Amino acid sequence: MKYIVIINGIGRSGKDTFVEICQEILKPFHIPVYNLSSIDPVKDAAEHLDLPRNPEHKTDAVREFWYDIKMAWVKYNDGPFNYLRSNIGKHPEGVFFLHIREVEEVEKVVKAFPGAIKLEVSRKNVDQLFNRADTQVRKIKYDLEIKNDGTLEELKKKAEDFLFKDLGVRVIA
Repeated sequence: MKYIVIINGIGRSGKDTFVEICQEILKPFHIPVYNLSSIDPVKDAAEHLDLPRNPEHKTDAVREFWYDIKMAWVKYNDGPFNYLRSNIGKHPEGVFFLHIREVEEVEKVVKAFPGAIKLEVSRKNVDQLFNRADTQVRKIKYDLEIKNDGTLEELKKKAEDFLFKDLGVRVIA
């Protein structure tokens, strides 16, 4: 079975950590977890323009550049959506975490994959970024929110609840 999760939140809220925890939880059950971002192919292309793709280089100016390229690609041939859809189609099963910031792009995935869940990971006391892509995060109506304000163990418990209760992942013991 395929489970589609559109994961969002401001920078440094713990989205990737949450996905990594989900991978650890599902690994013993041989259920693959995929962590895909609609911006990754843009980062790859930008790297050829001598713009680094590493997290330590995620300045507002770099994020704005990626956003501009992504929006041009959306306009040209809906590339970011097609990239995600193609990657989902390559795998017969698994949990797919899709990082998408733009409201219109999120709605395309929801329409294409009925049952997709929109998940926000939030965290107090995290500096807000103010670029165009990040401002979209607050405009999305989420199905669920994971508050990442406690310990790593608490986040693991929230991940287990999310996977098995909210998402309904079924495992064979």
